[in-house]
Amino acid sequence: MLAPPAGPAYGGKRGGGPLDEGFRARLLAEIREWQEKGVIGPGVARKILAHLGEAPPEQPERLSRLTGIVSMLGGILIGLGIILWVASNWQGIDRLAKVALILAALVVALGAAYVTSFVRSAPRAAAVLHVIAALVYGAAIFLVGQAYHVVAGTPVLFTLWGAGTLAMGFALPSRGPALVGILALGAALQTAAGEVTDSAPMVLLTLVVFGVLLVGSGEVIGVLRRVRGLAGTFIVTGLIGVFVTMLPLTFSFPWEAFGLFAPRGVSDTAVWGLLALGVAAAGSFGYVVFRRRRSRGHVLEATGGIVISAVAVGILLMTDPSAPVQHLGYEAVPFSASSGNFSVLFNVIYGAAVLWAIGVGLATDRDAFVNIGLVFFGLLVVARYIDLSSRLFDRAVVFVGAGAVLLITALLLDRLRRALARRASEGGR
Repeated sequence: MLAPPAGPAYGGKRGGGPLDEGFRARLLAEIREWQEKGVIGPGVARKILAHLGEAPPEQPERLSRLTGIVSMLGGILIGLGIILWVASNWQGIDRLAKVALILAALVVALGAAYVTSFVRSAPRAAAVLHVIAALVYGAAIFLVGQAYHVVAGTPVLFTLWGAGTLAMGFALPSRGPALVGILALGAALQTAAGEVTDSAPMVLLTLVVFGVLLVGSGEVIGVLRRVRGLAGTFIVTGLIGVFVTMLPLTFSFPWEAFGLFAPRGVSDTAVWGLLALGVAAAGSFGYVVFRRRRSRGHVLEATGGIVISAVAVGILLMTDPSAPVQHLGYEAVPFSASSGNFSVLFNVIYGAAVLWAIGVGLATDRDAFVNIGLVFFGLLVVARYIDLSSRLFDRAVVFVGAGAVLLITALLLDRLRRALARRASEGGR
């Protein structure tokens, strides 16, 4: 246990006296350990550090973030430029020269990333070069596949790209390649799902479960000391993915297409694949709850993630557009011609997911969950307004009203965000 030193009082900036240097070092180490174990959230940690006079100035930190974002965008543009240049001149290059060009680009990108990471210790330049290396690696896979007449949209190419860049992200570790790998694996899953079913809602439901799996995987990564810096990338990307892929399901048109334009129905391959994703998501959350069994916030997070996955898998098991059909040995329920039931159901699920994200953010003191929940709640309000008013009013009135709804929603969300932040701040004292 951490105990204060005997002698003078201690209180940081407002306390009775200065901290003993040895005790200060132990206290800072304890704060980092508490945050890593989930005992306190980032907000509480910042307040303690600020009280001790250890918090960095907020404005330079924001400028540093802006610099990193601008540098990352520049790196992405450079990588895309290289890809487009090679692709535009691909047909006129000899096959041996193609291989040499690809290998040279990979070696240069990875070598520069290695030097800036481990030799020169330039983290911002390294992060940019990591993203360039990940993009060049993906371009190399697709260009080699094109040379050997592999279809560009095949899931295998996306899987190879995602697996390689994820391995790069964990080996370094670096957020950029990890994000590229996550997006590539998402694309692989989407193309694979499209090959085994004609049903757009089934593809979207698969991506919803994939997003939940990313959130659970991020929580698992968060308990691994060496790569815990990647946890936020997985969690935020997964949470955004859940809401982005669930939003179209709140409309009626995907479900109308589900009933009218899905002659192949849903194969057992799709069912088994979605079941595997759901089980993996539940397992990741179960592991996190086991490791952090005292954290109510993580229990809430795990419960919501498992429920969302279970609903998605349940809809796939219980409905099929081309009934009668056998799913895993039993007959699925025929799809009803009324698509409104499903859209209403997913409006309810979407609203519950928003409350879940905000609740998890408040319980674990993570602003990202609260902000993402509020943003996508605003998008849901705007989507429902446009969906309903476009059927009832003139187009000009719809646009004016949409602008008013956006402004009012933004003001209300900002007030709600401030109130939630104030409540969390008061609760952390």
